Amino acid sequence: MKYRALLLDFYGTLVKEDDYLVERIILQVGALSPVEDATPHVRRRWWQLMGSMCYEAHGDRFASQREIEVSSLGQVLAEFRVDLDPFELCADIFANWEAPVAYPDVDPFLRHLGVPVCIVSNIDEADVRSAMRANNWDFPLLVTSEGCRAYKPRPELFDAALGLLGMSAGDVLHVGDSVTADVNGAQGCGIDVAWINRRGRPALQSQLPPTHNVAGFDELAAHLGIGTMGV
Repeated sequence: MKYRALLLDFYGTLVKEDDYLVERIILQVGALSPVEDATPHVRRRWWQLMGSMCYEAHGDRFASQREIEVSSLGQVLAEFRVDLDPFELCADIFANWEAPVAYPDVDPFLRHLGVPVCIVSNIDEADVRSAMRANNWDFPLLVTSEGCRAYKPRPELFDAALGLLGMSAGDVLHVGDSVTADVNGAQGCGIDVAWINRRGRPALQSQLPPTHNVAGFDELAAHLGIGTMGV
């Protein structure tokens, strides 16, 4: 393998996302809102707010992922006139962050890898450490948005990971599932990127193609030439 180390996104890449929990909240808010046909507008507005709040949250303006989750949902509830507690609605999401389910192709990949790994995640430190314990993983090199006071695709997290590894951008491959945070973020730092595209989503025509576009870690292993998975 040409790379001396891998940077790994965590949620959505190594472990399953909280999409079904988010969607459950969206449907609940949409059903209770007096706004006509509210559900698709709730969905769009919440993702818009989450994205803009993360984009603005860096340096002195940083807010944790939990704070942004609750704050953005609270604003959605107010805009769509739904009298629910955003903290209570987010409880199941936070529980999932602490103990997410790993994708089954991850452990075999990690066993065959043979190079250092650094986790690079847009998440609060306590949550990802809890998630690592829940999956019996020990990643000594960890970079979080909370630790860097910034969110991918900003360069702070990637720069911190390279610093921990003592390597340059050309030495590593970043692996992640988000086009914006992972693909665009890594490419902006001159880092090759493998897009874990489990849903077979089409790439945007305006987007610079990722170095690898793969359906999962079995396929990535084949691309990297690190051995046959499951053998």
